Amino acid sequence: ASDKIQINLENTLRTIEGVRQHYEASKKVEEENFKSLKRLESIIAGTKLKGMAGENILREALSILPPDMISTNFKIKGKEVEFGLVLTNKKVIPIDSKWPSTDLLESISKEQDDQQRERLENQVKKEVTRRVSEVSQYLDPNTTAPWAIAAVPDSAYSLCRDAHLTAYSKNVILV
Repeated sequence: ASDKIQINLENTLRTIEGVRQHYEASKKVEEENFKSLKRLESIIAGTKLKGMAGENILREALSILPPDMISTNFKIKGKEVEFGLVLTNKKVIPIDSKWPSTDLLESISKEQDDQQRERLENQVKKEVTRRVSEVSQYLDPNTTAPWAIAAVPDSAYSLCRDAHLTAYSKNVILV
């Protein structure tokens, strides 16, 4: 009887060790996946290189439209606009997707202190409002529709519910 108990105990210990090893291997894969996801997130969110990724995402989204409906890198009032949606009356809806505050968005995701997080969120709201003002400068009654579009990262968009009204008052649509 004690031999059977000893054998069962050894089998149980081997099984537990196998489960532990499987858990450790899964944990390593999960950590690598998390790091990869963070790298991808930082690429999508902003900065010059990251802004280019945002432009590529927007370019891909617009690619379903006929090419003659899309204008790229055109000037309005001496400022270059990444994309424009050309309407049937040949006026353009300016679309801008630059987001320079990636570090700010990353800081919010890491912040543990509620007051500090709120302060950072308020900075994002100010940045969105600043971007809305910049995009509103692309409006020109001679060449554009009366509306422009400001594309911002999801993490900024979700923080700025009240910015939509500010944007609307400046004829800018936040997406």
